[in-house]
Amino acid sequence: MQMKPRLELRDGAQWECRYKTHRGKTVKKSVRSRSMFERSKISLQRWIKFIYRSAVKRKRRSTGQRLGG
Repeated sequence: MQMKPRLELRDGAQWECRYKTHRGKTVKKSVRSRSMFERSKISLQRWIKFIYRSAVKRKRRSTGQRLGG
């Protein structure tokens, strides 16, 4: 599979597979396919920012606890 840019899609990218097992048809899947983001209306960029910020907060909290703060 290859990641192909697709500007008309919400996330701007799509997986594309051209194996002969697909009987000559091109199989295309969203980068969200079969993930927890598949039905979300929130962009992947916003999800990634949220996950990153949550991880940073958690790291700060655990570092503070280890230092006794």
